[in-house]
Amino acid sequence: MPQQVQDLKRAKQLVKELLSLTDEAIHQCQGARSWGFLDILGGSTLSTLVKHVKISSTKNVLDDINYKMRELKQCININNMPEGFTVKRGFFATLLDFTWDGFISDLWMQSKIKGSLNELQELKSNLLSLDAQLNR
Repeated sequence: MPQQVQDLKRAKQLVKELLSLTDEAIHQCQGARSWGFLDILGGSTLSTLVKHVKISSTKNVLDDINYKMRELKQCININNMPEGFTVKRGFFATLLDFTWDGFISDLWMQSKIKGSLNELQELKSNLLSLDAQLNR
């Protein structure tokens, strides 16, 4: 089988895997967002903890997405596909959210979660377009 055919076959498989991973990351991120809303409305340390567990779960899935995106880019030449996905939070933001746990820090974390969710939804849209192109 020629290399080009193998690469195309592998690319189709990777896109399907990436779509599944993206759905999982969106699910985890939406969970973090829901717990974040509860936290904003006066949730306890428990809601903050669960929110950060969901963020960590999202980050783990994003690591898998980034790995598979690099592999996909090796199979086919795609330049418009973003990469390097991460949940935009840092040590300081996490520490602030746990220690101060006020309205401002909760809103700040919520904006970071929303930004990540928007990026994931854009990735899913791009992957669906790529899937349609590969399956013509």
